[in-house]
Parts: sequence; C-alpha cells; structure tokens
Amino acid sequence: MSSNRFLDYQCGCSILLAASLKDLFPTVKQIDFQGTKKYFFADFILPFSINKEVLLLLEERMREWVKRDVPIHFLEMTSSNAVEFLLHHRDFFNAEKQMGTNALIPLIQVDHFVGKCPQNCFKGSLKSTGEIPFFKLLDLRKEDFWIRVVGMSETSKKTFKVRLEEYPLQKSHLHFLKELELFKSYEGKWVWSRRGTLLKAILLHRIVKEFARVDRIITPTLQERERISYHRSYFRDVGRDSMELFNALLYGDNRELLASSSGLSLMLFCFQEKNIFYFLQITVRLLKLFFFDFEIVSTERINPFLREALEKLVSEEQVEVVFTQNGEQSITFRVQDHLGRHWRGPCLRYEKREGVFILSFFESLEQLIALMLEKMQGKLPFWLQPEQLSIFILNLEYGNFVKKKLEEVGIRIRINDSKENLMKYSRRALRERIPFSIVIGDREQRSQQLTIKEGVTGISSTMNLETLVDRLRQLEG
Repeated sequence: MSSNRFLDYQCGCSILLAASLKDLFPTVKQIDFQGTKKYFFADFILPFSINKEVLLLLEERMREWVKRDVPIHFLEMTSSNAVEFLLHHRDFFNAEKQMGTNALIPLIQVDHFVGKCPQNCFKGSLKSTGEIPFFKLLDLRKEDFWIRVVGMSETSKKTFKVRLEEYPLQKSHLHFLKELELFKSYEGKWVWSRRGTLLKAILLHRIVKEFARVDRIITPTLQERERISYHRSYFRDVGRDSMELFNALLYGDNRELLASSSGLSLMLFCFQEKNIFYFLQITVRLLKLFFFDFEIVSTERINPFLREALEKLVSEEQVEVVFTQNGEQSITFRVQDHLGRHWRGPCLRYEKREGVFILSFFESLEQLIALMLEKMQGKLPFWLQPEQLSIFILNLEYGNFVKKKLEEVGIRIRINDSKENLMKYSRRALRERIPFSIVIGDREQRSQQLTIKEGVTGISSTMNLETLVDRLRQLEG
C-alpha cells in the first residue's frame, strides 16, 4: 500500500472518529482531528468525565459508518459562509473559531456531520466511508480540560500488528511536563517552573555556544521589519553577523506547547553569503544533538546562495531534501512529534527587501522542549538535566562542604527540604528522573566515602568526593 493511500485511511479514520464522537456525545466540542503516517486522533472537550471503556462504543459506531458507505464531501468556503454552515449544523464552538478568518476554510461533510478538514488530507481521493479497511482505537488520554483519543488504521488485522510493533504508542510531552515538573498551568497559560527555567537556560546556553562566531545584540522594542533593518545596520557598521534572543510570549488554550507561542525564541541574522552553509551545518548538528527525526523542505526556485549551500549540506551531511513548487523561498527543517505530525523548526530565508539572510531557530523554546521531551520520552541526557544530583543532607556541616565542591565544578544540585523525610524525597527524585542521588550523614563524614545511587537502574557504588567529581564532569562532557 502506498504511503499516500495509507495517509488517506488515517485521515478517513479521524473523520469517522470525530463523527462518532458527535453521534454519541452531541454536546462535544471538537478541537482538532487529523491523521498522520503513524496514527489518527481527535482532541475534544466534554462537559462530563469519560473513561477508556468508551473506546469500544466509539469503535462500534465507527464501523457502522463504514457499513453505511456514506459519501465524503470536501468543501472550501469563505469565512462567513463557513461560519453560517457550521452554525446550521450546530457546531457553535468551531463556528466562533472561524470568525474573522480571511483565508478559505476547508471543511469536511459526512452525512449530518460537518467539521474542519483534517491537515494533510488528500482532498477527493477518499470518496466514501466504505473504503476504510481495518482500524483500532489505542488509547484515551485525559488532560486538564480536554481529551485525546488515538487510533491506528491498516489494511488487515495482521498488518496492523506489524505496524503497531513498528510504531508503539508513546507518551506526549504533556505527560513529561507534569512528571518532571517543568511547566505549570496558571490562569489558562503555561508558565515556567523553577526546573523549567533551569532547562530553558541550559538550552539557550548550548545554542548560543554552538553559534559562537555570532554577536549577541538586543534591539529596542520593534516590529520584525524594523528589527531586520536594525540588524542590517549593525552588520554594515560592525561587519559581523548578529544574533538576538526573543522572550516567547505564551498564549492560547493551554492545550499543547507545540503551537502555543507568539514570536521566535531565537533568531539569527546572517548577512554574509559565505556563512550560510555554516548556519545550516550548525542547525543540523543541534537537531541531531536532540535526536530529532526531521526533514528538510525547500522550494524549487530559491536564492542561488541558498541553493549552493543546500547542495553542499546534502553532500556533506548525507541529508535528504523535499522540494515543493509553492511557498516562501526558504530552507525549512520540519521536526516530527510522537503522533507523526510535522512542525516547523529552524528556517533560513532570504529577505529580498533588506538584502539579508535570516535564520529563525524554532518558533519557541516551549515548542523545542515539547518536541525534545517526546523524542527522548522524558529521558534527558545528563548535560541537559535541570538537576543532575539530589543530596539528602543529615550532617549539615559535611553536606554543605560536598555541595559547595560539586557546585564549583558546575554540577546542578537539588537538596532536601527540611519538611521532607528520606523516603518521600527519594520518590520525588525518582519521579523527576534526577540521574544520581546521595545521602550524607555522620557515617559519610567519618569514612570520607559517598554512596551514589543511579536513578534509572538503582545501582549503588561507593567512592570518595574527588572520584565523584571526576565521574560527573566526564558525564557533563
């Protein structure tokens, strides 16, 4: 089966899932539904609680849609017509979301069900619900105020088992945000916790370190066009490339971090044609450092300097490029999440009006961290851990001495709160996946030996302070 046809089935199943939800729960608010090359899913809001037992009811209703072999209609409407059409079908939630939109709105209609057309849907290639073969719902996940149902489609039960082994269902970044206590929800917004702030600083430090040849500058509060002119003037006066860090402002529905930020967290302004390849090479290095699955997308007609640098990148880094006929003249890195959705990551483009090359590195730090958590499934490498070692201090004098020595070499430490007992502290350190932990008491002071326990394996080993420092520094790299 071709990959495009399989994607059709996944999109078709997402439509059946959304329609079945509307049948079973008329008051449902459909946030999103779509299919990818891995799964299909639907995000929705209900005024009451449900559990995983409802998956069997949803599957049964979806199969009824398949048996009925109902035609699938793909529609495009102006914003005003789409709003009226959605209101007519009593989808007040999505009608309100489409108000004021200038672009044409793609819609899907299956009998009495109407919804916004799923992304990546090959319009018109799936004619009816009867064309959809085997499918199964895999999971129901409850978040703060919304629910996600995930499933997978295949041509048969046998091939389904093979595909499920290839793509085992993983946890989303929302799970790890809570487990690792990186972000907190406050009045409908995501805000950094103390641990999240540490992770943010570590990431920015590493990114800035990679682009060591570029000057960091801060512009006044300007619009993007004025900001670009400001950097262009800086380059003209100083003769060096410049970089600026943006503070991302969060907004949205507190649902996911992948698309919740306005503005760019990191923007690099590159003016010298000879440095384009340098920026592309560093970008690939960083994406590989975070173990991302990514693809490079570019238009067929791009600036000659961009094309030359891209050809060199393909040759030296052994990467593949997908060329498109439409879109802005740019080189874009698209990163895949755990559901198989692709998100825009680093993007290098040419600003013809200003005559400059601009590289934006991800749309927000939140997006970068969310994708990173999903790819690593919460298992951050030692150098990226907000807290690398937890210390439970029973002997204050020796404990503070050890803490000071470790902090002097840059080890990030968590120490116990006076209200926490050892068992509670150990469970919390294990939940937050802190790599190592030690307990420091009178015995450790007398023997000058420390017992360090690995958080993942639970293996303990004894060593003196100097050996411990050397071991942790080697892990830090």
